[in-house]
Amino acid sequence: MQRHNFLAASAVGVAASLAGAGLAFAQVPTQAPMQPMQGRSNQSIREAYGRVAELIDELGLDEHDYKGHRVAAIAQLNTAKSQLLEALKVRRETERSQGSSNASIEYAQRAVERIIDNLQRDASDYGGHRLTAIADLRTAQSDLQQAISSR
Repeated sequence: MQRHNFLAASAVGVAASLAGAGLAFAQVPTQAPMQPMQGRSNQSIREAYGRVAELIDELGLDEHDYKGHRVAAIAQLNTAKSQLLEALKVRRETERSQGSSNASIEYAQRAVERIIDNLQRDASDYGGHRLTAIADLRTAQSDLQQAISSR
């Protein structure tokens, strides 16, 4: 029952985030992409995308079908995720420069480092998957470091 409540609350939160992101985006003037309101709207889109991706993953782990409604919800979430990705692409087209691209690579490199550190503290091995994920993250971290060095 607790899992059901979590998923219901998460779904409501995502719906509210999506609605809020749509309203914030609709109210933002398109002249200056880095106005404070635009920054909040950009953050809202990024957060909504992440939350929707998390929900898709979480619902994908469930075994019960709920008369097809779980699968239908996953399909709709995937559609919303695609739209949010397109919104992120539009944002990048309007505000990306070499400097901000460099900052993005550096941010990702630091984030991967933090993820590795956190995973290394976990007590459980999760059937070997945690260690495999750490190895993959280290490879990504190396690629990101090489990207930073090659500017």
